[in-house]
Amino acid sequence: MKWEGFTCCLDYKHTHDREKVLIALDSTYDEIINYLTNNNDLKEVSINFLLDLLEHEVQHHGQLIRYIYGNKIAMPESWKSRYSRD
Repeated sequence: MKWEGFTCCLDYKHTHDREKVLIALDSTYDEIINYLTNNNDLKEVSINFLLDLLEHEVQHHGQLIRYIYGNKIAMPESWKSRYSRD
């Protein structure tokens, strides 16, 4: 089954590869920052879509924290300062 209009930069077979996961997260972050930086005239429908996407991603936040701890990956600096984690 495939969700039309969506592709993931991380193939399922690489979800256990620490380096590939980190590369995928960095790449996604760069794409989001680029989109927000270069689209100053977002319409309401686009803003609502982005908020829905953000809500969805927040749900995965806990999963990522468990993945990070389980695979002994260093906590991102932004998370350390926000959540007082080390």
